[in-house]
Amino acid sequence: MKWGSITLIFVFSLIMVFHPFAAKANDHLHKSEEKSEILEESGEFIGWTSALLAGFALSLFPARRSAPYLLKHSVIKQNPQIRTSIKGIIKAVGKGHMTAGVLVLLLSICHGYLMLIYEGEIGPREFIGLWGIGFLVFSLFTGRFLSQNRHRKGIRQFHIVSVFLFIVFSMVHILLD
Repeated sequence: MKWGSITLIFVFSLIMVFHPFAAKANDHLHKSEEKSEILEESGEFIGWTSALLAGFALSLFPARRSAPYLLKHSVIKQNPQIRTSIKGIIKAVGKGHMTAGVLVLLLSICHGYLMLIYEGEIGPREFIGLWGIGFLVFSLFTGRFLSQNRHRKGIRQFHIVSVFLFIVFSMVHILLD
């Protein structure tokens, strides 16, 4: 819970500090052209923040997969300080993994809503983004079930496949810009 609170505070402080509304004076907000520009910049910022958080959440997979090989390396075997550091990093990423996943979902929904208001229509790019959010929701449900049943390989495979599909749809969504 401690890491979740720290992650939430960090993300929302980033949004508040770098948010385009903070950069614009209130007297400029009455112009519709500047409102739409601020709306677009806000949506894009929240989308990229979501992508960065997704990268953090996804870092658990390669960290856990490469840890056994790293810990067997002769230099790391001889230095217990490095072993402890590697284990600490994996543990920290593991604790923030679920919180980051939930934040990615919330930020993705906010991004979609702001961009829908800005664009005014749903096109192929937006449908691809919606499919990505759908796979993210599915991966969150399977991940939650997996956290309660750690040794169920079938659930883990569903979780990994749904995350992979989320990544594919998100990358296509980003590249269609």
